[in-house]
Amino acid sequence: MITVEEAIEIVLSNSKIIDIEDCPIRDALGRILASSILSPHDQPPWDNSAMDGYAVRWEDIQAGSDHNPVTLRMIEVIPAGQAPRFPLNKGECSKIMTGARIPTGADTVVPVEVTNQIGEKILILKTGSKNDHIRLKGEDVQKGESVLKKGKKIRPSEISMLASLGVLRVPVFKKPIIAVLSTGNELTELNEKRSENKIFNSNGYALCAQAEECGGFPLDLGIAQDSKDALLKKLQEGKSADILVVSGGVSMGDFDYVREVLGAYGKIKFWRTAMRPGSPVAFGEYNGKPFFGLPGNPVSCMVTFKLFVEPLVKKMGGASLFRTEAFPAILDQEIHKKKGLRSFLRGVLFNDRQEIKVKLTGEQGSHLIHSMVEANCLIDVPEELERVEEGKKIMVIPLDSDFSH
Repeated sequence: MITVEEAIEIVLSNSKIIDIEDCPIRDALGRILASSILSPHDQPPWDNSAMDGYAVRWEDIQAGSDHNPVTLRMIEVIPAGQAPRFPLNKGECSKIMTGARIPTGADTVVPVEVTNQIGEKILILKTGSKNDHIRLKGEDVQKGESVLKKGKKIRPSEISMLASLGVLRVPVFKKPIIAVLSTGNELTELNEKRSENKIFNSNGYALCAQAEECGGFPLDLGIAQDSKDALLKKLQEGKSADILVVSGGVSMGDFDYVREVLGAYGKIKFWRTAMRPGSPVAFGEYNGKPFFGLPGNPVSCMVTFKLFVEPLVKKMGGASLFRTEAFPAILDQEIHKKKGLRSFLRGVLFNDRQEIKVKLTGEQGSHLIHSMVEANCLIDVPEELERVEEGKKIMVIPLDSDFSH
């Protein structure tokens, strides 16, 4: 058996960036940028007001005070979206709205709340500092500046930046196509009546969801019966995929053909890792494509996808950050495990008086889907440990973004 880290390195060394496509920013959420974005102009494109108030010359008002207000002559009103018509001269001011362009000669904005208007005369009742309430040209980004890096995941904030720069379409990496196949005579589809001795194909749905969640495009191949011919026929249906993922049939049972087929028609790069759950996981190549044989137990299946398949999907999809970052948490209970196997236990992270703590979801059987439903992390317990005391720090791998550490 090889270690988990050795297995991950083998998987990631087989990554190949796929093609690039042009994407409207309305459809770009969650996609990965295929090239850096340079700002086509300064943002803001000109000095503008951060307040409703009066654009003034600081030298005209700096000597003013609450007891000796300065009086200025208003020469125009400048709405947002309209250019100023007149420059400011000595003793003049312009009424200005938030976001409107600062007129030539002005270097300060006085909020309307600290002024008083009498006809065209504006009394400045309180002065602040020079350059107050002005958003400077290029203060956010400057023309030619790299504002978004290649490999960055596009979130709502990135879409806001792109829109503010007038960028309508962006180059993104195509989503890797992940062919998902479940194996086993005991499986039945959800739209079929479940007969005695059958179970529903939960792995297929879970793996498709995980593939989509990490940036892939799932291709559901359904169920293959426990025979070499059935397996090969289904694998042929997934020949257009970038990655093949098969659950079940990877262990050493009489009807477990996945590893045998991979060895005969492809190339095995590893089989079995020193971990629990999910030790019997296979990885190799089939028709020149990365191929995963994952365990059939649902928890083992989801855990091994998280650890091995997800980082490959992200890397092939162009992401610069493709490994989930683990972080420490304090154990809220004592835990025990088998020595020699690295364990990934289902856990619940929670905040307790400004400390991040973690506890088990309960029973840890690899068939217990509910233990994954309750979990928001995996507790990563090293191979050499058999017991970890309550109150000790332990590394955890988050399963979703709901918990912020």
